[in-house]
Amino acid sequence: MGNIKVGQWFSKEEAKNIYPNVTFLSKVWIGRNVEIGNNVEIGDYVKIGDDVEIGDDVKIGNNVMIGRNVMIGRNVKIGAGVTIKTNVKIEDGVRIKANVMIEHNVTIGDNMTIKDTQRITKDM
Repeated sequence: MGNIKVGQWFSKEEAKNIYPNVTFLSKVWIGRNVEIGNNVEIGDYVKIGDDVEIGDDVKIGNNVMIGRNVMIGRNVKIGAGVTIKTNVKIEDGVRIKANVMIEHNVTIGDNMTIKDTQRITKDM
């Protein structure tokens, strides 16, 4: 089994399951009923809402906001400053560059790449 590494000011509200080899940097907040897979890295100043599932081998940059009812697949990379609103599904292998906003009720399909500073309002 691997380690869970936690930076300062870490807060979790009844997280459902956090697997081994997860790294949380400073000032991370995790809501209720959150499941985080293996080999996940979560940057500074990240907020993860309630009822979120994060797959294995995911990297989340600094200053990211993840809303409620979000599913993030495996091998996903999320850049700094990204906002993901509620009821969003991000499938496997997706790359989201910095400062992207993903609106409510959107699905991002397998292996998509979203360029910097885009606002996503419909399925891709």
